[in-house]
Amino acid sequence: MKGNLITLAGTVSKTGPVLLGGQFAPQGVTTITVPLGMKLKIYRFAVSGNPIAVVLLFTPNINSSNPTWYPIEQIAMSAAGEDIHEYRARPIVIYGELGTEAITVYYEGGTGETTLTGIPTIISLTFELTDQDDKEE
Repeated sequence: MKGNLITLAGTVSKTGPVLLGGQFAPQGVTTITVPLGMKLKIYRFAVSGNPIAVVLLFTPNINSSNPTWYPIEQIAMSAAGEDIHEYRARPIVIYGELGTEAITVYYEGGTGETTLTGIPTIISLTFELTDQDDKEE
C-alpha cells in the first residue's frame, strides 16, 4: 500500500523537541511513531529563517522510560537563509519492526527562536507511511 506524502512544519520556541503540525496533526506532535508492520520514508528535511541547529533523531523504543536517541541528519545554519535536505531518489527509511520506533526533530540552539530577519524560523519534514512490503520506486 502506498501512503500519502505528509508535510509537518513548526517553529522553535526553546531547546528541545520541535512541535510539528499540519493537516494530519492539527494539534502538533513532537514524535512520529512508526506503526508495527509499516515503514516511514523521509523525503525532505528543511529549515528556513534565522541561524539554527536542528537534528533529526531516531529511537528504537519510544516506550522506554528514557529513550536513547540516535542522530539521523542535522541542519546547522550559521546565517539566516534556507537549508533543504532532499532524499527523493533514496529516502531515509525507518521500519516499524516492533511498533516502538520513532523519530523527532530536536532544536539544539542558535537564534531560530528569535525573529532577527523579521520572520520566524520554520522547520519542515516531508514523509510517507507505507506497508513494509511496499517496493521502492
